[in-house]
Amino acid sequence: MKAKLLLTFLAIALVAFSIVLLVPSARAQMQPLLRWFKFEGPVGGEEVSISMATEFTPLRPTYLPSGFEEMVVGLNPESAVLRYWNQSTGQILLIDETPMFEAKPPLPAGKQLTINGQPAVLIEGLSGNLTFVLLPPTPAPPLSTPQTPEAQPSAAQSAQEGEVKVVSYHDAKQLIWDIDNLRIQITSNLPLEEILKVAESFVSAEEPNPPLKPGAQEPNLP
Repeated sequence: MKAKLLLTFLAIALVAFSIVLLVPSARAQMQPLLRWFKFEGPVGGEEVSISMATEFTPLRPTYLPSGFEEMVVGLNPESAVLRYWNQSTGQILLIDETPMFEAKPPLPAGKQLTINGQPAVLIEGLSGNLTFVLLPPTPAPPLSTPQTPEAQPSAAQSAQEGEVKVVSYHDAKQLIWDIDNLRIQITSNLPLEEILKVAESFVSAEEPNPPLKPGAQEPNLP
């Protein structure tokens, strides 16, 4: 059974977002109109939907190499982050998005490339650590008959809840470029050709049809 990742970055982002709203000048600048954003899970069938008041539209990749199963999403009014991890190979894919509301800074020094016709730079030889917090699998629906004591989760199973995984990566590459007013940064130890495929697949994460509130029903269409 596949474990799901605790959205640690999202929780931190929401706290930061609440603090920003308490500052009158920041609140006036943000024009807090809630929008929905959807990020699809790497293994299909799962997604994360987030409602935020933000002036920029985050992007998401529509292509991921096979084998990536874990995902973390973080979003606040000043940045968006996506974290993917392939447990079997130790490969990571880190995506950072930063809006540039004012002057656009130049790209850093590095090997010059192009992504969908836009200038980009490649930086190589990076290493670091990445922390994931794993959640246990979603429990199955209860059976019609009471479970026996032997069928209850064991102490060893319960200890797996909230398990922390620290992933070390070496010889990674960093790809940096701009899409409109967003500075995009991909850090990964994938082969360069795979990183480029991910970079070329970005689309808007904005959800045109926001999810219904709990208890709401679909409208009756003519």
